[in-house]
Amino acid sequence: MRISEVVIDPDVLLTLSPEELGGLILTFIKSFEGQQADYFLNEHNFSIDPRVVEGYPDERKPEIIRVLMEGWAWLVKENMIVPRPNSYGEGWMMLSRNGQNYSSNHDVYRFTNILPVTLLHPSIKDKVWSLYIQGQYSPAVFEAFKQVEIAVRSKGQFRPEDLGDALMRKAFDDESGPLTNMSLPPAERKALSHLFAGAIGWIKNPKSHRDVLLNDPVKAAQMLVFASYLLSIVDERSSNNTSE
Repeated sequence: MRISEVVIDPDVLLTLSPEELGGLILTFIKSFEGQQADYFLNEHNFSIDPRVVEGYPDERKPEIIRVLMEGWAWLVKENMIVPRPNSYGEGWMMLSRNGQNYSSNHDVYRFTNILPVTLLHPSIKDKVWSLYIQGQYSPAVFEAFKQVEIAVRSKGQFRPEDLGDALMRKAFDDESGPLTNMSLPPAERKALSHLFAGAIGWIKNPKSHRDVLLNDPVKAAQMLVFASYLLSIVDERSSNNTSE
């Protein structure tokens, strides 16, 4: 197994926490058997072996290995790997009982490749990405669309009690909405109002009122990109109806 097969995008790998990186390293090491696995359980060997960063662009490899060493440090700190007794030389480690039993969610890492972090709007990227990569798809989607609602309320200068799809209808009213682009044809102005109201009513509101489980990482990624698109529309609007 190559680490680059699990997390394809180097920019994605660089956003992972030490715990997530540690799980990724364990997955990598456990993909080998016998002496090959033992070979990588040495900090020096792990840090210099080209197979660790194989598949990534050459110019990115130094920063990738530096970040991966944060994962190595986490493995040591959490006693996932411990000094190997009776070993010759320094730095030789072995999997502890915790390390042997630790199960990193390999699918979560693989699914990170369907949601390029560069597609996420800056206002939601950090928090939403952290939730998504942990497999917390429902909270990630709810947070993204909550930020859509907050952005619309702020940009349109509405009151705190203006909420949900009703807020969207006011903000993008085809005749008087403060975020409406009056240079668009009437039908398109109405369509944009429907788009925002429908998104909040269909995606966010159910999660506001009851437990709605979302277990599909593909659907979650699609919703997060959609929320980012809506936020980009809000960014382009101003509270004085200037045309785009």
